[in-house]
Amino acid sequence: MAKISNLTELTTATDTSEIVINDGTPTTKKITVANLKTSLGLPIYTYKGFISQSGTNVPTLVELYNNFGVTPTALYDFTGTFRLQLTGLLTANKSVVKIYQGNQDKQVIVNSYVVDVNDVSIKTIDNGLSTNGILSSHLIEIEVYA
Repeated sequence: MAKISNLTELTTATDTSEIVINDGTPTTKKITVANLKTSLGLPIYTYKGFISQSGTNVPTLVELYNNFGVTPTALYDFTGTFRLQLTGLLTANKSVVKIYQGNQDKQVIVNSYVVDVNDVSIKTIDNGLSTNGILSSHLIEIEVYA
């Protein structure tokens, strides 16, 4: 049997990678990274980045972390309403989107929610009116749980 210290180190792993564990019984077992994340209650997919928008332009994203395998597509729908598409990658009742206040002086309302398995909706409101140009380096997080 090989010593753990003699094994080649793996610096990255995918959800299908397997980890060897000893659960206290005499036999060694394996678990996939995806199943380990699930058992720990961790999201299986995460996107984190900054989102900004001005005028009628499509929102821009500055990606900080993304293990979805694709970059969300930003779309402008109409004044104060935008979408991020992650076609087929969101899970009903197991996806969460959060947007945090960006670099601006005034308090505005930014609503975000998962529409379906494809889209995240973002709405920006100032003084009760749908408004463009509110998103300014707001931190956005999208998480999908198993």
